[in-house]
Amino acid sequence: MNGNSRGVNLDALLAGTADGASAIDRNGVIVGWNAAAERILGHRADQVVGKPCHEIMDGRDSAGNLRCCEQCTVRTHARRCEPVHHFALMTKRRAGDPVWLDISPVVFGEAADAPAAWILLFRDVASSHEIESILREKSTTQAPRLDRPSPGRLTVRELQILRFMKEGATTETLADRLCISPATVQNHVHNIFRKLDVHSRLEAVALAYRYGL
Repeated sequence: MNGNSRGVNLDALLAGTADGASAIDRNGVIVGWNAAAERILGHRADQVVGKPCHEIMDGRDSAGNLRCCEQCTVRTHARRCEPVHHFALMTKRRAGDPVWLDISPVVFGEAADAPAAWILLFRDVASSHEIESILREKSTTQAPRLDRPSPGRLTVRELQILRFMKEGATTETLADRLCISPATVQNHVHNIFRKLDVHSRLEAVALAYRYGL
């Protein structure tokens, strides 16, 4: 992380959040980049600080339209000292693989002596977008379900495992948390698939979201 504090310690400010955080000055240049941002996008602070934000983020919306440019929406709002609602953005990690981010801008304005005009807080929401894609695909390629899956069809243990699956827990993590063997976890997962008529953990979680299981 880097940046000239000028009365505000940007390092301390950005380190105080578990989300990825990038501080941008009034010229649209990155002046701060925290450890979570590096973990999510793969760029180190010394690789991005001093570079234009739009070149690093290079984000697009769900329709593929470019959102990041010199005069982006966030910069316009910063100039007017107006708040910005959070939005989804598709960008790429340093390694080149795409990732969906939920962006929450914090606008300070574009005062000449301010260390940052705005801060972008972001988190990886790729799983949520995959779930939405699966639900859309199933709604257009399959006949609608007439029978809503009932929580009663799943045992207490299966519901517990389904909740952990929503968090992305692996078989080994589930076994450790529940003090059971990985083989037992797999048996429960197979039962969940059979009862919900799905073929993957992501589909199971998507169905659980749809029906509020």
